[in-house]
Amino acid sequence: MIEAAGEGYWPAYFAVWNRLLAPGGRISLQAITMAHDRFLATRRSFSWIQKHFFPGGIIPSLHAVDDVSPPHHAARRRQR
Repeated sequence: MIEAAGEGYWPAYFAVWNRLLAPGGRISLQAITMAHDRFLATRRSFSWIQKHFFPGGIIPSLHAVDDVSPPHHAARRRQR
């Protein structure tokens, strides 16, 4: 649940996945996402989502997740 993790914790979030996955292992991340322009516009605001559902968290964009998950990480987005 990446939405529950604050943006500053995303590198550690993905690093743990990378460390715990067996070689060649895979994960499936289901997440609530938003368009990247909305993510940029709201990332420093406090909304009812943060107040009631994800205190300290943020709804990410796919672009933001890709930015924090470097190519050497096992967790990379694959579109279907």
